[in-house]
Amino acid sequence: MSVSLAGDVICVKYPAEAGEFTYFYKLIDNQLVKYKRLFTML
Repeated sequence: MSVSLAGDVICVKYPAEAGEFTYFYKLIDNQLVKYKRLFTML
């Protein structure tokens, strides 16, 4: 798992058996809101 921060966006990557899940969270009114999910095949 890896976590990176760019401005008000947090990117969390989880390895999976067939690829990698990436979740993007945005800071809105002091709360983290999930706004995007990607799956990348390896």
